[in-house]
Amino acid sequence: MARFWFLFDALSTRARLNALLLLVIVPYTALLIYSTVDRYQLLQANVRDQTLHVAAMAAENQNQVISQTRQLLETLANNPIVRDRDWARCTPMIQQFWQHFKASYSNFHVADMTGDVVCSGTVLPAAVNVADRKDFQDAVSSRRFVVGDLVRSRTTGLLSVMTRYPVLDDRGSVVMVVTAQVSTDQFALAASSIPLPEHGELIITDRSETVIVHKPGAKARIGERLPDGPLMRAMHAQGSGIVESQQGLDGVTRMFGFARTGKGETDVIHVAIGFPIGAIAEEVNRHLFANIATMLVVVLFVMVLAWFGVDALLIKKVQVLVATVNKLRDGETSARTGLTYGVDELSHVARAVDESAAELERVLNLLRDQTVRDPLTSLFNRRYLEESLARELTRATREGKSIGAIMADIDHFKRINDTFGHEGGDKVLISVAEILVKNVRGGDIVCRFGGEEFAIILPGANLEISMSRAEALRAAVSKIDFEHAGRRVGPVSISLGVSIFPDHGTDATTLLRSADHALYEAKGAGRNRVVAAPG
Repeated sequence: MARFWFLFDALSTRARLNALLLLVIVPYTALLIYSTVDRYQLLQANVRDQTLHVAAMAAENQNQVISQTRQLLETLANNPIVRDRDWARCTPMIQQFWQHFKASYSNFHVADMTGDVVCSGTVLPAAVNVADRKDFQDAVSSRRFVVGDLVRSRTTGLLSVMTRYPVLDDRGSVVMVVTAQVSTDQFALAASSIPLPEHGELIITDRSETVIVHKPGAKARIGERLPDGPLMRAMHAQGSGIVESQQGLDGVTRMFGFARTGKGETDVIHVAIGFPIGAIAEEVNRHLFANIATMLVVVLFVMVLAWFGVDALLIKKVQVLVATVNKLRDGETSARTGLTYGVDELSHVARAVDESAAELERVLNLLRDQTVRDPLTSLFNRRYLEESLARELTRATREGKSIGAIMADIDHFKRINDTFGHEGGDKVLISVAEILVKNVRGGDIVCRFGGEEFAIILPGANLEISMSRAEALRAAVSKIDFEHAGRRVGPVSISLGVSIFPDHGTDATTLLRSADHALYEAKGAGRNRVVAAPG
């Protein structure tokens, strides 16, 4: 070490400065690489969450198609002409019924217990029997609505997803089966609103993993069976999840998030959303190379200037720069040089370091914010709630103070979605979120707990204050009234449940569960009200 410093002392001022600048590069590059790895991990986690979320959205859209189809089949099954087996009048009735839904359904028909199609929306070229169809057999044996396979229809010759609904007599025995042949275009239309990522892939299959919809690409993939692999096995084993690496139908390796419709084995449609893994690395590498290039240009420029214009003031500035970069290396992203920007060479370096540090701090804060914020409402998410509530409980225990917890749920939100669509439902969620934030204290924590449910944490609040605040929130939300697509939305109401630490729970799970139980009591008591947890 002594020999090293002896050699360093023997260098000229210019050489010393250049040596110091070289020392600056090493920790700055290490910090840059560290932040890049951290950015990659955060992006990967965010993509995983977003992919699973989009897959769930797509599955919900397909579930609406299934629900609509079931309602239509129930209507046909309860038609007196069908129940009386008046086949002479059945065919004209079904033909007229089908005319209203031709854009979405390739046919409706009724089959007796032998499988013979006795009336059909389309004219049959010959006698048709469907007794050997697995979905027909499932509908008869389970006596339940069945979403079957994508097959070529014997009544129309078109590829359709067969949905069957058994008609029961007064004794509960199956006497016939009504069928709706859902066009693949209907499933594609339901998926059209899903935001597919760039170079992403959407795959929708029936219960046998036969492709119903594939995007992007031509319809040539429709009717193909999903290749055996991690995705197929995962979809069989669980309702939803992530497959980290799987080749898509186009041969591109992606991360897939998948979900399904229904809860049983008879009403299943599988949905998978693929995000290209390489896109994450490409984005991170692009930022890394740009930052490295900027850093090298700045450092080389300053070294040239230092070689020709060194004085004592430059050395001091170099020392400040080294100290600042060391702080950045240690993770102090708020560190800045504090130097006044002039026209000298090291002022340029100081500005570059400060701007790079500010950009690094901005990016890290943005990534950190993305991990704790709900993208739709900008409220804190459940992860942030769990972390913050744990801290508040520790503080409250230490200081002997109480904490109020409020669980709120939008009443009849499914009806809002059904009436005004998901866009209208999203506007209601955003409006409720804005009102909640405006009507709490600065130190209170408002989070989107999931779906149409919200959680509000009130540090230091007792039961009386918490109930009063919950009632104020309920009253404020009831004033929501706006137009969407030319239709009036409102009034909107919420139900709220209130619990208090430590009276109703000494840990986060128990406290929130108590508020949630109170919320369900509010729902059961007629909604649009506030209920406190018992005890």
